Amino acid sequence: MFPGYGGRIALRNNVFNGGAFKLQIVGLTLAPAFLAAGLYLNLKHMIMVFGSGISLLKPHLYTWVFVGCDILSIAMQGVYLPAPYPSPHPPSCPSNKNVLSH
Repeated sequence: MFPGYGGRIALRNNVFNGGAFKLQIVGLTLAPAFLAAGLYLNLKHMIMVFGSGISLLKPHLYTWVFVGCDILSIAMQGVYLPAPYPSPHPPSCPSNKNVLSH
């Protein structure tokens, strides 16, 4: 998470800094996925301790299913993220500059 917030701090001075924007997006997208993967591993072990009879999935499937869903969601975010940003250049419309300067 810290690299993502570092990217936000770098964007404070120049909101059109492409490297800082990418650092922020990647850092703030991947960090929660890694934290969730740790929780999925713990969930698997908790199911093994308390009994797999109360679980809908077998313990060895928890990590595969949830991490697979995380990878799919990150891939979907990566595909659809650039859609609203067709140009890497700052907007030339004066109204956009006014909105961004406040």
